[in-house]
Formats: sequence, C-alpha cells, structure tokens
Amino acid sequence: MKVERLDRLCIGVPDLEEGKAMFGRTMGLEFEFSGEATMPDGKKVKLAISNQGIELLEIPGKEIHFRSFHFKVDGIEKAAEEVRASGINIISEFKVGNMEEKVMDLFGLRAILIDYPGNDPAKAARGEE
Repeated sequence: MKVERLDRLCIGVPDLEEGKAMFGRTMGLEFEFSGEATMPDGKKVKLAISNQGIELLEIPGKEIHFRSFHFKVDGIEKAAEEVRASGINIISEFKVGNMEEKVMDLFGLRAILIDYPGNDPAKAARGEE
C-alpha cells in the first residue's frame, strides 16, 4: 500500500455551526462541504470538510477533541487487505458521498484509509466527483 498523502485531521465539536464559525474566525478556514452522514451503527452525524485539511464532526455532549486522521490511498480494497495482512483490524467502514472510508485503530488513534475520485474531498463528499 502506498499512501498518497495525509488527507485531513478530524476534530470533534459539540456544535457543528459554532465549530465552523470558530475555526473560520480563528484560522480563516472555509468549509466547502457541510452535511450529514450515517455511521455503520445507523447514527446520523453532522460534518464539515475544508480544503485546508480540517474536518469537523459534531458529537453531542463532547468538548473539542482530536478525532482521527485520514490517509488518502489509491485502491482502498487493496490497501485494506494489506492492513489486515499486517495484523491490524478494520473496525468500521462507511461512505460519505463518493468517499469510501475504512477505520483502523492504530495504537489507540483512529486512522482512516480514504479513497475518492479526484483531489477535492469536499466535492467527493457531495458526490460531485
């Protein structure tokens, strides 16, 4: 497996709109995608993705915290096979628009393999690419 790049960091926020406003004011971030996704357990979550490499995920009742980091790969199924062959379990799998994600636990950190067409995660999340 070859990682193309570190795609983004995901930060959990208690309120997505407040998080977008705060990160916009303090860091000048613009969120090109904002929407909902269904997790493997059926729960709906709200998320926003910036082209600057930050994703916000609304998790009610939690303070801001580091959530996960995403590695873009070319060919997610092959990458997942290699991960499994190395003894690491895929603990969750889901899609957001045209993005396919496979979640692993690496030393207590959520690392996510992600694959989508093109180079724009916001467009892929909207299903445009």
